[in-house]
Amino acid sequence: MALWNLKNASYLGLRSYPRCLNLRYEDLLTSPEATIVRIRDQFSLRARAKQFDNVEKSTKEPGKDFTYYRDYYLNERWRQELSAEAVRLINERLDASVARALGYEILAADSIAAT
Repeated sequence: MALWNLKNASYLGLRSYPRCLNLRYEDLLTSPEATIVRIRDQFSLRARAKQFDNVEKSTKEPGKDFTYYRDYYLNERWRQELSAEAVRLINERLDASVARALGYEILAADSIAAT
C-alpha cells in the first residue's frame, strides 16, 4: 500500500503538466474507444484508422480476454478474493485522499463476505 500511495500521489502531481493524462483502467474497460479518443485529443494525435477496433485478446492468460477483465473489474469480482481482514489492513495503510482523487471509494471491511 505504501508503494500504491506514493505512485498514485506522484501521478496526481503531474496533472498540471500539459503532456500528462491520468487514466484509470476501469475507464478504459468501460469505454475503450472514448479513452483512446481522450488520449488522441489530449495530445493532438491523428487516428491511424478510421474505425476503432478494440483488442479483445489478452496476452496474460488463455481464456482471460477483454470480456473477462471487463467483468472482473467493472462487476468487482475481485472483491471475492479479499477477506474482511485484508480490507481492514489495506484501509489502515491507504491514503484515502489519493484514492478519492482518483475516483475510488473506500471499501468497508463489513462489505466483504467473511472468508
